[in-house]
Amino acid sequence: MRTDETAPPRYFIHALSKGLTCLEAFTGERGGLTLSQISRHLNTNTATATRLCRTLADLGFLRRSDDKKFHVTPRVLRLGYSYVSSLPKSRLIHQSLEELSARVLGTVNLAVLEQAEIVYLMRIARRDHTPFEIRTGTRLPAHCTAMGKAILAFSPPEFVAAMLPKMTLRSLTRKTITDRTDFARELEAIRAKGFAWSDEELSIGNLSVAAPICDRCGHAIAAVNVGTSTEDYTLQRLIETAVPQVIETAAQISVALQTLEDPFQLGTRYGV
Repeated sequence: MRTDETAPPRYFIHALSKGLTCLEAFTGERGGLTLSQISRHLNTNTATATRLCRTLADLGFLRRSDDKKFHVTPRVLRLGYSYVSSLPKSRLIHQSLEELSARVLGTVNLAVLEQAEIVYLMRIARRDHTPFEIRTGTRLPAHCTAMGKAILAFSPPEFVAAMLPKMTLRSLTRKTITDRTDFARELEAIRAKGFAWSDEELSIGNLSVAAPICDRCGHAIAAVNVGTSTEDYTLQRLIETAVPQVIETAAQISVALQTLEDPFQLGTRYGV
């Protein structure tokens, strides 16, 4: 786990840190985790992992199945819901996304950037176009997603210059951009056009276009996208059909949030 402001040693509770890190170990895991797997994730021994898991089970955040694996329970949703529901103007944002989804008849998302990944905060799903499930809290690599590229393209140049060398441009499909020079050129093209795109870079058959939500300085703090399938659209048709409305929705949300300080609680927004 990373925080933008490091607590003084006397205030840092290591047990709490390990407990939260333990919950993070279950991200994307459908079949549960054994104590050995959890201890490896925490870089600790199984005795410590056992105490952590039993405590989290007593609190209702984990349950243990008959095969001796631990699974997260619906109680963890309270943690994520508390964040989303506490966002300023969350109802207005959600309504804007719903209206966009109704107009384009597609799946609409809002995400923020954390390190080299995007984190989904809101989702209006009409149909899944990826071979994996996406929901609130899902994290995906920024370099192969339209929202990730939109945020990076409209971030301060010094932030992007510092971030790019630290990013692992892993290939997810044959269309994923894996060369840093090519990726930098892509961000330049996105800045020039005012929107971003992902043409089967995340998964084959998946298309997406996105626009940045910007602060008062014109720097991206989040992004909105429309996702669809190559069965329904070509990239060019999706751009012609959806981009003007995605840009309009992102601009509306930007205006609504520009009077607020740090509306998505990102802390040191451009720290890397």
